[in-house]
Amino acid sequence: MWEDILIWLEEYSGAEYDLQEYIRLLKGDAIFLSPNVWRDTLSILLEKLSEIIDIIDEKWREIPEELPSRSEMKKFITMEILTEIIEILNSIKQKLNIEPTEIRTFSTLEKHVDAICDLIKALSEQTMEKLIKDEWFDEYEDMNKDFLTNVFGMSKNDLPSMQFTVNDIIQMHEDDDDD
Repeated sequence: MWEDILIWLEEYSGAEYDLQEYIRLLKGDAIFLSPNVWRDTLSILLEKLSEIIDIIDEKWREIPEELPSRSEMKKFITMEILTEIIEILNSIKQKLNIEPTEIRTFSTLEKHVDAICDLIKALSEQTMEKLIKDEWFDEYEDMNKDFLTNVFGMSKNDLPSMQFTVNDIIQMHEDDDDD
């Protein structure tokens, strides 16, 4: 069904809407290597998803009978993409020993993405001494209503092992690049 919907979308929009390339760029260790690029890629993916929904809303009278209805198509595409994003996010959490959580709303997804990107960016760009001296964890929690503690089940004592994991992943990729 996905392929048929893509063909129809591309016919009526004149643009390519295969989002699998963006999803592929989000998978694996990409976030650990460049949290900002990862977040930008996710933003582009979500913009493309929004464009797809707009096209469906604009061209709904031209949807062939063999394809799902307008509402079914929008629901199918949205669920497919958001499910992929949530699976990727939970995979990242597992690498950091954060328990995967159920995400039911787009707003919750955004909060999780922001927190995980901020956490990985801090762990990859700062030394543990600087994180402790600057009280990064406590400040982050103050600004974000204890999100890391309440939602991710973290404490600042988790930062050293998480930083080791992040640095190990980065080092592994740097070693692969040297080969």
